[in-house]
Amino acid sequence: MPAPAPRPAVIPRAADAGRHPAEPQAPADLSIAPEPAAVTRTPALASEGGSSPLVPFSTRIPADLRKRLRLWCMEKDIEVQDWTAAAVAEKLDREQAAAN
Repeated sequence: MPAPAPRPAVIPRAADAGRHPAEPQAPADLSIAPEPAAVTRTPALASEGGSSPLVPFSTRIPADLRKRLRLWCMEKDIEVQDWTAAAVAEKLDREQAAAN
């Protein structure tokens, strides 16, 4: 029985995480300008006087709920992250008021 093939000594870079090995890598000089909406929009909490930097907020929700949220936000022309920040703040305010 032949010996198994040796594993390559290449350690994947963090930038390549999630990329299929057969996919071509983007050239290093590729620069993409940010969308104007991403540069000019004001986060929901910043408009309420908050000055905290934005941080990632990951959670798992049912796919149909995510689809409903995305469609609603698209119809109302609001970013999902802005709606989520406002909804979390509102819920926490209500819970705090009910506890007092």
